Amino acid sequence: KKMGTQIIHRGPDNFSIQTDLDNTLGIGHCRLAIVDLSKSANQPMTNRTRDITLAFNGMIYNYKELRNELIVKGYQFRTNCDTEVILNGFKEYGEGILSRLDGMFALAIWQQKTRTLLLARDRMGKKPLYFFKGNRQFIFASEMKAILASPNVQKKMNLHASFDFLTLGYVPAPATMVKNVYKLQAGAYLTVSSAGEIHESSLWKDYRSPSISKLSYREHVSLTREKVKLAVTKRLVSDVPIGSFLSGGMDSSVVTGILARNLGNNLRTFSLGFKGETVSDKVNWDMLQAK
Repeated sequence: KKMGTQIIHRGPDNFSIQTDLDNTLGIGHCRLAIVDLSKSANQPMTNRTRDITLAFNGMIYNYKELRNELIVKGYQFRTNCDTEVILNGFKEYGEGILSRLDGMFALAIWQQKTRTLLLARDRMGKKPLYFFKGNRQFIFASEMKAILASPNVQKKMNLHASFDFLTLGYVPAPATMVKNVYKLQAGAYLTVSSAGEIHESSLWKDYRSPSISKLSYREHVSLTREKVKLAVTKRLVSDVPIGSFLSGGMDSSVVTGILARNLGNNLRTFSLGFKGETVSDKVNWDMLQAK
């Protein structure tokens, strides 16, 4: 509970905790409800056979296609959310479901039969995931502040990471500024057994498309336009209002333009600004609705 209160801002709609029968594992989840706002979609979520439990942060854009595929295979669903699709997908495909997920995610899956924990992060690392390895302890969270809230974690600086920060301006993964606390790298998944064995694997495969280099300039422009349209459109799945941050730059203007074509007057856009001549002045943030 103490760890969860540190990241309640990530999901203020619900906070739930589930523990294993013999207290081997505890999982807490702070939910930001976007798809299927009902209580049945709260997490941690356990499947019908009660042998797999999932805590998931992110959004899966192809979950409806995967859901229909699983229904054909005989799976039943009690929710309309992407969380249950991952849950049943893991039951059917095991770790293979990870490579089939089109979206952004950081997730934890507990397998009761094998007493194994799986942690995974999307290919580009859009959703964060940290973990601590200690003496018979393995702790994970979306933010380091939750891990540091555990009394089992000693707050000791990682001196090598501090050198990296002073040299590069950031700490390269998997290291962090805290000793024995690590970032799960983008596109990686980790399996942890109850015996303490840890194995890391990658979701990435060698991706090369020699045919793209043969395209003309106009074909590159057309392909890019279609890819951007597709990327924006498939992010429209939501049971809550959709908004867009509009900075006035090229990227946000393109995204907002595509959204406006799909949503029309139902789109709300926002810009962030602050008052004061210098950064040292008191900063007052305003949310400015862009018409």
